[in-house]
Amino acid sequence: MACPDENAIAGYIQGLLPRRQADDFVRHLDSCSRCHSLVGELARGAEAIQLRDVDSARPFRSLVVGDRVGRYVIESTLGSGGMGLVYCAYDPTLDRRVALKLVRTELLGSSGADRLLAEARAMAAISHPNVVAVYDADRWEHGAFLAMERINGPTLADWLRQSPRDAQEIVDRFLEAGAGLQAAHDAGVMHRDFKPHNVLVGDNGVARVTDFGLAQRVTFEGLAEGELMGTLAYFSPEQLFGGAIDARADQFSFCVALHEALFGVRPYVASTSMELRMRMVNRAYERPALRGVSTSLMAVIRRGLSVAPNDRYDSMRALLTALRDAVDRSGRVHVRVHAVCQTLFTVVHWWFLVHAMMAPATTTDPAPVATPVSTGGLSFAEGIAAFLMVFFALVWFGGGAIWAPINALGLFLSYRWSRRSTLLYAVLAAFSCIGLPYAIYAVWSLTRPSVKRTLSHGR
Repeated sequence: MACPDENAIAGYIQGLLPRRQADDFVRHLDSCSRCHSLVGELARGAEAIQLRDVDSARPFRSLVVGDRVGRYVIESTLGSGGMGLVYCAYDPTLDRRVALKLVRTELLGSSGADRLLAEARAMAAISHPNVVAVYDADRWEHGAFLAMERINGPTLADWLRQSPRDAQEIVDRFLEAGAGLQAAHDAGVMHRDFKPHNVLVGDNGVARVTDFGLAQRVTFEGLAEGELMGTLAYFSPEQLFGGAIDARADQFSFCVALHEALFGVRPYVASTSMELRMRMVNRAYERPALRGVSTSLMAVIRRGLSVAPNDRYDSMRALLTALRDAVDRSGRVHVRVHAVCQTLFTVVHWWFLVHAMMAPATTTDPAPVATPVSTGGLSFAEGIAAFLMVFFALVWFGGGAIWAPINALGLFLSYRWSRRSTLLYAVLAAFSCIGLPYAIYAVWSLTRPSVKRTLSHGR
């Protein structure tokens, strides 16, 4: 059995794994000292239930299809999260399907239901396209439930594993998730448990943050230490050391997840909380190979991973702005290259036009030479070909002499329309030998997200 992920560990600690999975988990712990130490640290740090042996690992009864929780009818199981089981359920009153999150409160202590309802209040206060919407929350006979928007798609962690992703794709998804965190912070809400498993990527490819299970209202002075929960690997230093926690803790967790997504390794690798604390104190940062990541992007991530909160960005908004600036830098370079190319094409177009107009006047007529008289005219096909050649020459050299400088001006000024106009120009340029290499470069570069984003901010 491979080492379990964070959700499986959290589900085991809280007694939420199905019996067979829990038995496999215990057998793995017996053979893996690293996981045994990690689970022990999490159980103690979270003040959750103690680790169970094989005979006592008995989860509470899972719901089956047709069971009701309030007005919601269970249809299928979606999985287990950090605070409970998640089902797909049908709401007959509003005729829609929801993600129904359940928690048996005695597994989390006397404050379990209050914690879940606090999550609902935190999420209901946020209306944002990158935050999963909350519809309803209440108590039921075995604990409490939370009805959320049903997102058809994997978690960000699963999305990253589905296929190789380039740095641009990864950063785009994290920018969306970061926008959700920013909206939460603007509403006075902290996540305190941000990780790839708590981000869903919908069928439309948009990332949305969920599971504000540890969220609390942030006062002006900041948040008290509170319970130490969440996933150890993504904890900020202030969470690990028990210091005052504010929204910059989410910034650190965000950068840990982004670092892991880009490089395949977390910045501080450790198997226990004590080892993790020591690595942070000693600044024992794992320096990865950049693998296509720019130094400017790396610098942004490193600042967000600063051990001291005051060394990080002032806000999530400032971090996202720096990220966009770092990834858009290549986009701006491509836009400037195209602007220069369009300027050069303008010179070429006008040179050919002037040369074509001046050629008859500057050439001297040679002595008459007897030429054989053709006995027939051009064939129909030859006439069409000649017409098309003349027509293309007029359009390409005549129209291009006006089109290219307009494109160049639009690109220099970052007009939105200049991207599509330049792309169309490049397609036509592909029909000429001189324009084919440029057309290949244009199709590759002008369809890149960084270029789209650079020109989308224009006029």
